Amino acid sequence: MIQRATIKRGLDTCGLAIGIFLTGLVWSSGALLAQQSDELERWNSLMEGSRSGASSASGIPTSDEIKQVARDLEEAVEIARSPGFPQLLLADSLELQASWAGGQTKILLLEEAISIRSKELGSDDPAVADLLVHLAGMNDDSWRDARAVLERALRIYESSLGGDSPKVANTLILLGIVDLNDGNELEAEQRFREALVLCPARPDDPEGIGLNAQAQLLELLERQGRLEELEVLRREFSAVSDAAQEMEREVANGERFEKPVAGGNP
Repeated sequence: MIQRATIKRGLDTCGLAIGIFLTGLVWSSGALLAQQSDELERWNSLMEGSRSGASSASGIPTSDEIKQVARDLEEAVEIARSPGFPQLLLADSLELQASWAGGQTKILLLEEAISIRSKELGSDDPAVADLLVHLAGMNDDSWRDARAVLERALRIYESSLGGDSPKVANTLILLGIVDLNDGNELEAEQRFREALVLCPARPDDPEGIGLNAQAQLLELLERQGRLEELEVLRREFSAVSDAAQEMEREVANGERFEKPVAGGNP
């Protein structure tokens, strides 16, 4: 019959082993968290540098600055691909890297980012639509593909942000440009005018969506020879554009602390 002392020694030994195991587990978890914290800090530094470090005094990045941004983004993506790193941050890395890429590489980066955001946030999230708009901005002749991508983005914005969102207006403008390149001037004009209803041209619009819609409509009216309408719209455009430039000058000179943000949904 096993003695009680023997059982007690066995339990003590077992408890010691468990204690050692738990201590190692805690140390390992702490080391992993510290490593992830260091990686996140490095990732943030690389992303911030890539967003702001590629602009020279002239506003045009030099060849060396572009190369540095490319290296920084490659490292940021590599960090973001490490196990346990937040997937949404990987999507952010891929999106920024795509901004500096071209051709098929750009498409592949954006498609991976879209896949990640769709999985993490849902396929109808506005952040997915943002990537779709970015993807549709590829400078190639795939107008049909651009139309399908933009129409999907438009549906997402309308359902998630509401039909009066500035992002809806901006997507309508992009679809109008696709219509123009597809030879559908009537549909293009309708989209530009609808965008203007949603976002009237105003000098305090930080994104200039209304001015962009007016600019596209001006080009269309000039192409069609509608001179009277063209002259009226041109005067409106010039007045708002001049006021916007004056506001920017005041901000640059410290006469105005910040440019007012136009109303509307995000």
